[in-house]
Amino acid sequence: MRGSIAIFLCLVAVGCTSNEEEFDTGFLDDTGDTDDTGELEECEVNVVAFDYGDQAAWVNGNPDCGGSSQSPIDLQPETNFFEGETPVLAFAYTTSALHVINNGHSIEYEIDDASNTLTVDGTDYALLQFHFHSPSEHTVDGQNAAMEMHLVHKSQSDALAVVSILIFPGEAEQPWIASASWDEIPAQAGECLEDEETVLDMDDLINGQLGGGTKDVVHYNGSLTTPPCSEDVEWFILGEYMLLSSEQIATFSDIYSGNNREVQALNDRTIFYDESYGN
Repeated sequence: MRGSIAIFLCLVAVGCTSNEEEFDTGFLDDTGDTDDTGELEECEVNVVAFDYGDQAAWVNGNPDCGGSSQSPIDLQPETNFFEGETPVLAFAYTTSALHVINNGHSIEYEIDDASNTLTVDGTDYALLQFHFHSPSEHTVDGQNAAMEMHLVHKSQSDALAVVSILIFPGEAEQPWIASASWDEIPAQAGECLEDEETVLDMDDLINGQLGGGTKDVVHYNGSLTTPPCSEDVEWFILGEYMLLSSEQIATFSDIYSGNNREVQALNDRTIFYDESYGN
């Protein structure tokens, strides 16, 4: 389910509600049965836990965490947006096998291959994984969304581009998230759920769930939101957001609640916002 940035701003500003039946459904396509046991497996997962209660200490051993171009940031459409052209996002997503892991600080969906790409200004980025934060890391006028989804891409030169999708509570359970083995996501760090019969239709996410993901794109230069907080990350926050049921949000937040970095100073950076993007 999706909505435009106008409804999104309404949600965060005055708490209005929207009719979910206006939006499309889709995203994950379960093309087969679950694995034989349906049980979580111990995997070779690089478990890294961060102390979100003492984020000021992250700079110790991670000097970039104290840099001047850090993420996330607070989006203030009335005061800190610069309306102008943003880079065109060309998504070339397809279906891929998925591996669901608990890496110690989030639930991460790893993509098996490099067949899902994002092209920005002529540079191709391969989709590596996506993961979630609860509540959202980026805020709008100081207010968090219920969750935030980050799609992490890397180019051949190791440049990073992260696409952010904000998530709000909806009334109905979303079948696409249920198809992602959402009720079975691993609760313990180091566990994974691997089901070779389930494939991820990322094209349906962009062109079905998000209507192409080309409305009201916000772009700025920032960093990773976890140590080592490396800078020079291209951030793209889509104006199209998603609605999950309160039960589906709780499924994640019961495992990870508060895995969001505090907003960072904008400093002298510019936030580009193109209201006419994709029109």
